[in-house]
Amino acid sequence: MVSPMLRLASLALALTLGCYEFHPVDPEARPDAAGRDGGGGGIDGGALDAGGGIDGGGERDGGRDAAVDPGFDAGGDPGVDGGMDAGVDAGMDAGMDAGLVECAPDPVCTIAQIAAGRFHTCARRESGTVECWGANFAGQLGRLDGVDRPRPTPVEGLEDPREIAAGGDRTCAVTADRGLTCWGDGRVATAIATMGVAQVAIGSFGRTCWRFEGAGGIDCLEGAFGFGAPTPVEGTAGALDLAVGAGHTCFVAEVPAGDPVVRCFGVNDDGQLGIGTTASTEGVVEVAGVEDAVQVTAGRFHSCALDGTGRVWCWGRNRSGQLGDGTRVDRLSPVPVVGLADVAFIAAGHVHTCARRRDGQVFCWGRNQNGQLGDGTFVDRPRPTRVGIGDALELGSGLWHSCARSADDTVRCWGSNNAGQLGDGTLEDAPSPVEVLDLP
Repeated sequence: MVSPMLRLASLALALTLGCYEFHPVDPEARPDAAGRDGGGGGIDGGALDAGGGIDGGGERDGGRDAAVDPGFDAGGDPGVDGGMDAGVDAGMDAGMDAGLVECAPDPVCTIAQIAAGRFHTCARRESGTVECWGANFAGQLGRLDGVDRPRPTPVEGLEDPREIAAGGDRTCAVTADRGLTCWGDGRVATAIATMGVAQVAIGSFGRTCWRFEGAGGIDCLEGAFGFGAPTPVEGTAGALDLAVGAGHTCFVAEVPAGDPVVRCFGVNDDGQLGIGTTASTEGVVEVAGVEDAVQVTAGRFHSCALDGTGRVWCWGRNRSGQLGDGTRVDRLSPVPVVGLADVAFIAAGHVHTCARRRDGQVFCWGRNQNGQLGDGTFVDRPRPTRVGIGDALELGSGLWHSCARSADDTVRCWGSNNAGQLGDGTLEDAPSPVEVLDLP
């Protein structure tokens, strides 16, 4: 018989070392294990690029080892996304259920919006509460305890949020009084702007911009919030929609005597500004080739726009097929996404892109080393591939994962799960959609 002390020692060893296993991924899509950050940084070990991102010569994964709430069965894949697999069932929830919103008649249980950051995900309810799950090493779940949570946890200190956005290691909310509150990056909920905010967008490394109501234009915060003042961006009056990449920003601009156009500013090393060149440029530039624009989205080094006919156009870096044109050739001007029409919404991750059609079907394309395309494989796709969701109303993409809300308020996520960002109570990557627990 094994003694209790020996059992305890074995359990401690399992929690410390983990049980490492590897997904059978496509060799070209597989991240370089040497490029993972074993600490809390979560970015690959390349050189810092001009856009504020990390570029080691490719588009490798940047996993992180998580300090995880101990009350669940931890499973993951450090060979893919720096997760850990303790393989232990503690048999209890250890605080995971504390403070969860109990379901009651609408609108308390109606999910209004989802947003995905680097290693975390959030959902906003119609009732005005926000719940987040996944990584929390920087307080991106709204708590500064450093404990990751693989199931939804309410964010404290918010007053009547009307819109949320997530990116990098932070989350922001536009409040009812049109102020802007953000948390993460080592801070609890902090007021950033006090009035007139219409929309906020956060890039994959935390760069944050917001547009004001009316013709108020765009302000951006380049560093961590709370340090330095937001900077107004000239030439952004009349912005109707906004998206932020690693070092560039794009927006839909109202034109007095014509259809809305796409304009961009920032870093252009990979053609992400869509002006036919990689040359640096000062100020705001207009993207040619997209007519009657209604929405924009931005990945690490690529951009996409949705036009009024339901077609999607993308430009910038394309080494993993994230532009969806059937190639892996970088594009300096917009090209149409092949085989996709009647689109209602688009969402770009770090190196992948997803779209929701008007009929509720979801499609994704690009990098797939963690299953972030949701097609049941780990193979990159340079053209849209179908995700097994046919009634999506909301869509959001994070660094290496994506989520969708269905008509019945069920939220499903897929892709990287190294910190519990899929919300299914595990640390296992999922190449097909899995349901988020405790929602709605």
